[in-house]
Amino acid sequence: MKQFSHIQILIVLLFSCVMSLSAQELISGDYKELIIKEGRYEINKNVVVSESLIINPGAIITLLDGASIISLGSVYIDGKDRGLEISSPKNSSGSGLIIKGNSQSKINILNTTFKNLILPLFFDVNWSRESVVIKGNSFLDNIGIKATIQVLNAPYNYFELTETIVFLFEGNLFSGNKSPIYIEDITNEKIQFKISNNAFVSNILYGFGNYSIANNVIHGRADFKDTYFSNVIENNSFYQNYLINTFSDTIVRQANVGVFGTLKAFNLKNNFLGNVSLKTIKETFYDQSVDADAPNILVDEFLEKPSNSSYPHVYEVLDSRNNVVLDSFKLKGTPFNFILKSNQPLNFSKAKVKYVFFESESSEKTVDTLAVSTFKLENNTSIRMNVLNEINKNNTQGYFKITNLSDQSNKPVGDVYLGYGSFLKEKYIRQKLSRQEEEVKEIMKEVEKIEEELKSSVTENIFEEINDSFKNRLEGSVHFGSVLYTGTISNDNFLNNDVNTSIGVTLKYYLYSKLSASITISSFKLSNSDLNSENTDKIRRGMSFATNGLSISPGINYEFVHFNLFSSLKLRPSVGVGLDLLNFKPTGIYKDEVYDLNSLGTGGQLTDPEKTPYSLMAFGYFLNFNLKYQWSDRNSVGVYFSFHKSLSDYLDDVGPDTFPKSADLIENVSVEAAYFSNPTGYKYTPGTYRNSPRNGGDKYLDFGLIYSRKLFK
Repeated sequence: MKQFSHIQILIVLLFSCVMSLSAQELISGDYKELIIKEGRYEINKNVVVSESLIINPGAIITLLDGASIISLGSVYIDGKDRGLEISSPKNSSGSGLIIKGNSQSKINILNTTFKNLILPLFFDVNWSRESVVIKGNSFLDNIGIKATIQVLNAPYNYFELTETIVFLFEGNLFSGNKSPIYIEDITNEKIQFKISNNAFVSNILYGFGNYSIANNVIHGRADFKDTYFSNVIENNSFYQNYLINTFSDTIVRQANVGVFGTLKAFNLKNNFLGNVSLKTIKETFYDQSVDADAPNILVDEFLEKPSNSSYPHVYEVLDSRNNVVLDSFKLKGTPFNFILKSNQPLNFSKAKVKYVFFESESSEKTVDTLAVSTFKLENNTSIRMNVLNEINKNNTQGYFKITNLSDQSNKPVGDVYLGYGSFLKEKYIRQKLSRQEEEVKEIMKEVEKIEEELKSSVTENIFEEINDSFKNRLEGSVHFGSVLYTGTISNDNFLNNDVNTSIGVTLKYYLYSKLSASITISSFKLSNSDLNSENTDKIRRGMSFATNGLSISPGINYEFVHFNLFSSLKLRPSVGVGLDLLNFKPTGIYKDEVYDLNSLGTGGQLTDPEKTPYSLMAFGYFLNFNLKYQWSDRNSVGVYFSFHKSLSDYLDDVGPDTFPKSADLIENVSVEAAYFSNPTGYKYTPGTYRNSPRNGGDKYLDFGLIYSRKLFK
């Protein structure tokens, strides 16, 4: 009995130890002074600290349900060698640390990881402190859409009361975040910013396709005033920071720094900007090159590789031929051999390679797995990575994401992507093709639905057999009418669109008493001009086109009147649905000469290796309505109306392509190609689509007179 009692005591002690290790202490309420020691903590409501906030090494703080830590006084957070983490679970995100109010105290945030938060650091409006030091921290995979770090202005009169606030942001890692660093006034007479030795790596910002000031890893206002400080932004490293189109999930561009304001020139010298080409570097900025009223970012003196004093990270990847791996690199083939170059020695002992690839050559489905890989140290700052492509037996396109790399002290250094840009482009193309296939399926479903509705809507059986010979069921028709184009280059006012002619013939065969099959061959012309529009955006675009079209259109028709009925019922309405096979060839006029627009590649098809010229054959579908007056048992005349939608968006040559650079078209194609690509020469924001606003496939209406005759008695 005594032995059993000892066992019970031992079990209770073990259970207590386990519970103490797994338990998280809840922090809540308001504090004058708050010291958070080593251990696990949970915060699910805002905690306000009025004077002093201290967080010691080894603390792991989980923020839930949008909760924040709000400091009105001093802050001292330092993970030192033991680390410190403020984070959220993915299913219940917390906000972060908010600095509010005026205080003659200091902010020191050192060696801390901020992860999966909505807004990790927020310096609220009219805040002020003696100094701010943010050093040696990691901002990883934060999910807010507004900002990861946001610094608003100090009070207007604060400069008259105390000395300058020195704001030091040094030696930090900013990686995997979905929102930028926003500084309300980068040039400032109250706050002197010193941003140096940071690594901005593999951040993915989302936008709506058009490049804007807010779509950059760092952005803010830069005004000119004699009393404003010349802030220091140097020895930083920017690598693989992308703006992603939210709708198409494709890379729009690399996006590093954006400024606006009255300052003439903004100094960004002595930073590594992900490339050694000045032209390519300039394309990663939002400045005077995008907005004529914005400052000009000066980068004539840039680092060809990151400083070894910057936060450790991978800054370049080479393939087996020592070529730099760019966004356009296609990850397809086997085996894979890369060299990862870093500015400081890295630890790859726990590194993993995530491998994402397409399930097959035609499918948009992807396989997400870990690749079999080996890492070998080439020298102190180069790692050779070998990957065996045994998993991807179909050898389809994919990309690698290298995770769990760290520095020599096991601090994270950010993820690395290989082949990601090309993969997203391929994914978008596959998704578009899949949508077109779904549209065709939906059309066929609509056809089946109409057929079912027609079956149930009439008293007579539409499948009533016709007691007549094959040739007596044949009917021929000729139609002549007008065509209105209502696609990309069209006008909102229906009557302001070009009116062209259409002519065609139809052969119809009556399958049953009220159901017939037909095939129509039509010849017509389509044309339109943006200059006739009342829409200022279209007038500014200034495009026009003309094309001759030839279509073959099989269809099925429901006849409201019985095939053999001819007496008092002389009006014979019918409705039909079917498919179009369309041949077209858009042209334009330049200096009184007609040009074939397809052969000029006006959407960049001849200058972008990722594109190919569009096909001049397209599928589509149509719906029609006929109302005929039958004056004899064999002859009838009437009117028709049909709506046609093409599955191609290039009937007018203006498809879902971004405006190519005119200089590239002039150099590689012709002056005419540059003109038809952008007739007005308007300077569009890079990434703007030529068919914007996007409206799917092109459409046209065909209506006019029709004469029909039963071919045999």
